[in-house]
Amino acid sequence: MKKISLIVFSSLLLLSPFFVLAAVPQGVVTCGADPSTPCQFSDLCLTAKNIMAIVINQVGSALAILLLTIGGLTLLFSGGNPNMKSLGKKILVTTIIGLALAFGAELIISFILTSLGSMYGIGC
Repeated sequence: MKKISLIVFSSLLLLSPFFVLAAVPQGVVTCGADPSTPCQFSDLCLTAKNIMAIVINQVGSALAILLLTIGGLTLLFSGGNPNMKSLGKKILVTTIIGLALAFGAELIISFILTSLGSMYGIGC
């Protein structure tokens, strides 16, 4: 029973990036397809937000899940080897720091886009 639950948990963990990638926006650039509707500054803000959503939320989350899995498995299978144990801890800590930096960058970029939009009277 323990072996089956481990297989199910591992399968769900390995398939979780596909659940993250399921929410891909329809397009990155949402304007200019029709000549009667040219691109505006607000479309630039929307394009920047779409790119940020794809890079941070989808690619970054999938890589973080993969690296957390690798770090955890390295730590789990270290078998008392101090070098492998420190490598697993290092992978886990750097992945968590990278996630914090990525989401902090998203917050800063979102603040800048909102400030630019309010400066020009356009909702970003």
